[in-house]
Amino acid sequence: MYVSGEVTAHVGDTVVTLKQETRYPWDGDVAIMLELDSPTEIDVRLRIPGWCNDATLEINGSPVEFQTEKCYALLRPAWHTGDTVVLRLAMPVRRIYSDRRVSSSAGKVALQRGPIVYCLEETDNSKGLNAVVLPRDTELNSNFDESLLGGVATISASAQKISRDPRELLYSDNSGTLTATTIKAVPYAL
Repeated sequence: MYVSGEVTAHVGDTVVTLKQETRYPWDGDVAIMLELDSPTEIDVRLRIPGWCNDATLEINGSPVEFQTEKCYALLRPAWHTGDTVVLRLAMPVRRIYSDRRVSSSAGKVALQRGPIVYCLEETDNSKGLNAVVLPRDTELNSNFDESLLGGVATISASAQKISRDPRELLYSDNSGTLTATTIKAVPYAL
């Protein structure tokens, strides 16, 4: 699903129209095409979000170097109608840990991809989510699921689950058995 938008503005004596196409936040590529009534030099500033550690820019298919100014990539070439800028925001899945002073989050991790924070739900992972262990070296994979909520990116990974005999007492000298499992994380907001 592509999202498109268009905005027109007057910059001095020049009419500038920007047309955007993207699948953001599911994909980090944002394409912007410029339409101008005459060639002109104007500043184009594109936001580089704080969560993004690796952003690249292309103009008409060629990589360009850029300066950042207050979290914005600043571009100042002479623009012509049809010029296209593509901003590529790397969106790897990351583990996010809270500050150690937040005792209720000790031993817990959040999963984030781009601007989206993910969660595990029993619907996708079965009961007993409090027994899931996600090893630090487990690879986290992002997949686009078109059938889920009109199309969203999910995260999957190999994990382990601690199981104990339900007949045991609340406190026991048996720490349980680890079994392999696969987890599926969905956007928390959805």
